[in-house]
Amino acid sequence: MRSFLVASSCAALIFVGAGVLPASVALASDTPDVEDPHAKGAHGGSASGAHGGAHGGEHKGPPKHINWFSLDYGKGKKHANPPIGWAIVNFIILLYLLYRFGAKPFSAYLRRRSEETKKALEEAKELRRRAQERLAEIEGKLAGLDDEIARIRKDVAADAERERDAIIARAEQEAERMIENADRTIEEEVNRARHRLESQVVSAAVAAAEKLLLEKATEADRTRLDEEFLSDFAGSAESATSTSPSGGSN
Repeated sequence: MRSFLVASSCAALIFVGAGVLPASVALASDTPDVEDPHAKGAHGGSASGAHGGAHGGEHKGPPKHINWFSLDYGKGKKHANPPIGWAIVNFIILLYLLYRFGAKPFSAYLRRRSEETKKALEEAKELRRRAQERLAEIEGKLAGLDDEIARIRKDVAADAERERDAIIARAEQEAERMIENADRTIEEEVNRARHRLESQVVSAAVAAAEKLLLEKATEADRTRLDEEFLSDFAGSAESATSTSPSGGSN
């Protein structure tokens, strides 16, 4: 507000100066010319005309009064120019009206603009602070990027080594299981082959013995063998008959 009043005062002074200067110039232009009494020659004759041309000159008359508030002005009148006082009064009234009706809105506008500017500066500072923090964070991450890459490579290598060991262990276990199954299968096949071979050998031996007996035995040997077989069969039947009642009574 103080700057507004100072600016208004300066404008008023400029306006007054601008009004007074043309009036002064106009008054000076309207003043009649007066001959200088010393223009006549002191030496007389033609010499006086020469000196009169050299020393003679025109001088302005006394200035007229400045028209402050008189509305009676014009050519041939006391005041040739418009009144300056009313112009000053009008300007003062204009300043008052500007102050009366424009000071508060203008002050509010300036205050609002000041607050908006302050808020914008604070927001800019906050954005700058966040940007600096973000930049520092990014720079820190970039600085530790090599270490992070090295750590990731180390972890990947360790995981790959563990997976390789696990695969090798599973393969070894599977190989051992397959070997055990193969050994068991081979052993079973060998046992079956042995049993078949033994059966074949026994069968061949029995057949050979039977053939040998048939070829070597006489009629008396055959009769004796038949009698022994019949007696053995009869003894078996009697023993079975003797044991049947005891088993039924029990």
